[in-house]
Amino acid sequence: MYAGKGDLENALCQFQKALEIQTRVFGSDHPDVADSKENIGLVFQKMTKKSEARQMFTEAAGIRRKVLGADHPLTKKSERLAAQ
Repeated sequence: MYAGKGDLENALCQFQKALEIQTRVFGSDHPDVADSKENIGLVFQKMTKKSEARQMFTEAAGIRRKVLGADHPLTKKSERLAAQ
């Protein structure tokens, strides 16, 4: 919601809170954790923080590769984002 309104700072804050909760509840290798990392990466990308975005996309890809497999479409999506 915040990102859609252009309020990237609040969007980032909310995604980071979600990541903290999901990591605590599900552990670090869960698809929801990967989703949050990718969302944080997308916000960083919009903020033109390329290295931070790439790091989040890389971490999301690593989780997805481990949990979903290398050929899963979400894994490939995170890898494409990380390669940008």
